[in-house]
Formats: sequence, C-alpha cells, structure tokens
Amino acid sequence: MSLPRIIHRIWIGPPPTIKQLRILINARTCIEGINVRTSIESSNEIRRRLNDDAELWLWTTSANIFYLQREYQLMHNIVMHDINTIWSHPFARRLPVTALRSVYQRECRGALHNYAAASDIVRLIILYCYGGVYLDMDVEFKTKSDMDEEIKKKSSILFSNLADIGDRLGILGDFNGISGNGVLASKPQTEPLRCCLEDILAMYVASTDYRDVVWREKRCYKHDGLYRKTYTVGMSGPGGIYRAMTPEQVYPIDENMYFKPIDASGRSFTQRPELLRRDSAPDFEH
Repeated sequence: MSLPRIIHRIWIGPPPTIKQLRILINARTCIEGINVRTSIESSNEIRRRLNDDAELWLWTTSANIFYLQREYQLMHNIVMHDINTIWSHPFARRLPVTALRSVYQRECRGALHNYAAASDIVRLIILYCYGGVYLDMDVEFKTKSDMDEEIKKKSSILFSNLADIGDRLGILGDFNGISGNGVLASKPQTEPLRCCLEDILAMYVASTDYRDVVWREKRCYKHDGLYRKTYTVGMSGPGGIYRAMTPEQVYPIDENMYFKPIDASGRSFTQRPELLRRDSAPDFEH
C-alpha cells in the first residue's frame, strides 16, 4: 500500500485572524506527487492551487469552518473536516483511540485547555485512521521530497528530525536526538502509530498521582512555565515518539535539508535571528 496522497493540517482554538492565516496557511509545499500552493490574495479571498492526485484536508472546529467559509470564502478545493467527526471513524472506535477522546476533549476545552497537547494527540489519530502527510501550519518545504519512497526505505512512519530540540527548549537535554512531530507521514493503521497512541494514553492514565501538576501547570497560559514545556513535549509531543518507537521503526527526515527554519512565532523555541524566515512575525502569539 502506498502513502495516501492527502495532506493534513490542523487548527484548534479561536478562529484565525487574517494575519494568522498569512503566517500559518501561506505556504508552498512540494512533495513528489503532491504539489500544494496556498496563498492569501486579499483579506476576503484565499486562493489555492492543488494538482489532481492529492487533497489538502484542513481539520478544525465546526464553528471555524463556518467562519472561514463566510469571512474568506475558504476553501476552494480544500476539504474541511470538523475534528469531532474523527471519532466516528471505525478505527477511532477501538483502543487506544477511543480512550484518548476524553483526554483530547479536556485538552482543547475549558479553563485548563492546552491546544498544543490537543493537536499532538489528534494529529496521530488522524494519521492512524486515514494515513497521509501531516504538516504543522507553519511548515514550508524548500525542496521536493518523495515521502512515499522515503518511507519504503526503512519503515512505515516518518518524522522530521529535530536533533537539537533539547537545545532549542533549553530545558530538555534528555530529549536530544529524538524526532519532532511537526512533519509526519504514515500509511494508515500502522503498528508504530498505534504504539505512540498507547504510550500517550499510558502517560495520562499514569498521571493520577500528580494530576494537579498535569492538569493545572501544563496550561497554555503558563507562557514561560517549566511544566508547560516539559509536560506537553514529554507527554503528548516528541517525548511520546521517543518512548514508543525504536530506531528501526522511525525514518527521520533532515529538517535542514527539506524544510525552512521555524518562524519567529514559535515562542517556545530559541532561534538565532539569521535562521528565521524573512516573513516571520515576532509579535505573533500561540
């Protein structure tokens, strides 16, 4: 089975402003067999060109779908999915996915929400159910990559390689050398993905003894808090990949080869100014 020709992007939270759409959606993506260009021509029109053998799926809330269609006439030839519909997929009704539903809902709602953790969880679930390529909204390719061929070389799942993530966060030295989750590619229902989901679930289940720390300190409003960074990355983010996967199961992509550097909106990361994209917006907040 080849890699499904689907690109998944996720937006969780309040409706994006036009400035945020420029930052997060204005990207040129080139994968062999999947060529996507999304651009914002004006404040009330978003145009997109996509070749015939690939689809771009935007996963967001039903309220955001209504808002984007009304305000920006979004999206021509873009398939928009209500994130909540993922739970009706046959594979989402089985363990471990079905048990993660309440975790996801708690992470994206209420005073204790953490959109980063919610996105970490649901991106793996979407890939597990449908397969394809997941890209963070600010990921931009700088060269072509045939991900289908890359996956065939070594494993059934592919991750961007963030070897210096510990240095970037400044607090996660133990995580040096792990893969990142900003770019993921996988066939559906693979064993490595299932292992990642099981590990994330186990972390939340095992948090009973320190539930107050997990659900109070790991919050998005703790902008510079140690717990927010370590627990989010360690529980649902790249740390879950580090724990669940063996080197033989992961095929990392050199992010410096294929991707442009993370932009200045990534407040959680420390980037030298010379590495930032020229269109970065330092005043953007997650």
